[in-house]
Amino acid sequence: MVALADVFRRFADDYLSRHGASVLPSHRRAIADILACRTHALGGHLWRCNHCSSEVYSYHSCKNRSCPRCHKDQTERWIAARETELLACPYFHVTVTVPAELREGCAPTSATATPRS
Repeated sequence: MVALADVFRRFADDYLSRHGASVLPSHRRAIADILACRTHALGGHLWRCNHCSSEVYSYHSCKNRSCPRCHKDQTERWIAARETELLACPYFHVTVTVPAELREGCAPTSATATPRS
């Protein structure tokens, strides 16, 4: 599977040079954090086994909420929770845009957009 950081390494510079003026600062920060996540840029820790003295270096995570590496487990838990809410039958979700002329007659929080009487 291709990592998002790999996609950013390949395309982010070109994308930012073309669209940089319209890219939000929070999005720029997310790109930078994801590129640095679990690399030497963020440093890390050296772990040593007490029994065999073997060593493993572990890089720090960026902890950005948009980073799929940092929030993979959290995302999977969220998806599992949403799956428990699914109906036990085949169905699909439809979203429609109500023309501006008709919106006044629709309840803004109604799940079925039933016109008010």
